[in-house]
Amino acid sequence: TTPDEEVPSPTFTLVQFYEGPRLSVAHFDLYRLTAPEEAYEIGLDEALDVGAAVIEWPERLEGNLPPDRLDIEICFDGAGRRARITPHGAWEGRGLEV
Repeated sequence: TTPDEEVPSPTFTLVQFYEGPRLSVAHFDLYRLTAPEEAYEIGLDEALDVGAAVIEWPERLEGNLPPDRLDIEICFDGAGRRARITPHGAWEGRGLEV
């Protein structure tokens, strides 16, 4: 993707793949899942094997999240928004620049 390319939520298709010059990213919207294993049926494991995944509605995985991950919570803060990053697994203890 290019910096000015629109990246829509993949709600209708559940997952959208983006091939970048250095990293492949899969964007999963799990809102319509009825069981956690469905995320793996639509390619979550494969996406993590070859790149990174952005997961909307991760609570649909019922705790079956990858152990090495960054959780990013975005919330409203006055007129703006604030992002909270929580590292897990291999990301813990690493310096993160934001």
